[in-house]
Amino acid sequence: FQEANGYCYWNGALLEAVTSLKFVGHVTPSTILVTGEESCLETVRSAWARKVLRAPSAYVIVLVGDVDGCAVQPISQSQFTPLPEALCWVIWELNLAERSTALDDVTAALGNAFPDLVPPSNKVVYDTLGKLIRDRKIFYNGKGYGVVTPDTYRKTSVVENAEKGQLLLMSDQEALTRA
Repeated sequence: FQEANGYCYWNGALLEAVTSLKFVGHVTPSTILVTGEESCLETVRSAWARKVLRAPSAYVIVLVGDVDGCAVQPISQSQFTPLPEALCWVIWELNLAERSTALDDVTAALGNAFPDLVPPSNKVVYDTLGKLIRDRKIFYNGKGYGVVTPDTYRKTSVVENAEKGQLLLMSDQEALTRA
């Protein structure tokens, strides 16, 4: 935006106004927020009204407006972080990074990912992991832990059919019942 309007040497006021604007943020998908001295903002408003404000290449300026009285009320965070949720996030991140998710690695990563959390003992972590497994939030594969996704428990099993052998897609409950 500044570059697109930064070459209007014939309009010194607009050139000065545009180059003095400060980018303060954006609202997705297509809104930029700028600030500047009132006189510079008025010059930009005037250029827009006269249809001489240029959009960057491959963009279109549809609207120019003022945001007035936009107040943000910060939401404070509590001092409580649920251990089960923290463990799920840590296991997820370790798996994404293709790192070990053994108990000691999960406990160490927990301290790094949640530095404000009082470090729980290995027993508390182990017991919580066990509950998460029972609740089918995570699984243990013998080497480490993983987060249960919709595809985690889909299993195939060979159907013993005299006429035709087929692979059958079953839920984990069906597979355990037939086993």
